[in-house]
Amino acid sequence: GEIGTSLPTVYFTVQGDSAYSFYVAGSPHTVTNLAGANDGYDIDLHGDRLVVVGDGTNRDRIDFSNAADFTTWSAADYISIGYQTDLFHGFPQRGGFTILSFDGAWRVTGTLGSTNVVRRAIRALGTSRHAATIDTDELIYYMPNTNSAPVLFDGSTADDQTLAYLSSWCTPTSGSNRDNGIRAAFAPENRDLMFLSTSG
Repeated sequence: GEIGTSLPTVYFTVQGDSAYSFYVAGSPHTVTNLAGANDGYDIDLHGDRLVVVGDGTNRDRIDFSNAADFTTWSAADYISIGYQTDLFHGFPQRGGFTILSFDGAWRVTGTLGSTNVVRRAIRALGTSRHAATIDTDELIYYMPNTNSAPVLFDGSTADDQTLAYLSSWCTPTSGSNRDNGIRAAFAPENRDLMFLSTSG
């Protein structure tokens, strides 16, 4: 599962199981099941709620906790994108929540559970569950599933041209998933963006 942090507690999901919290400041360290939370591909904070992306049973959903209470999850607290697409990654961005899916990007704005609005980003390429994604300075960089250069998403526009010159940096993997085995990305001190692949 993917990990989201709110130190001294780390939140993570386990595929086919549930979501958990890991209290790192205590001794001994404590792992606690978040009763009522589903498993998913990603987990992150949005406002005062914890959000699980890609419900284990319904992959086109995001589930969210009660406000300011990450231990309480209602079966009714979810948003379904409705396109029967797998949702893989989620990021708080520019006051909203951005979701990256197999078919593209989605933006959730408003208050989760009451005034939320879901919009699809135009021309955003899809991604895969293992592909590298990172957010830095309110921008999201991700490896798409139909191209071999990173896409830049600013919360409204997906830009697959600025970094297109990187499309030849390594050999694409076979099939429709052309993320080049690039599984991780990080930006030390928000200055340099680095992508790490399975081949170097």
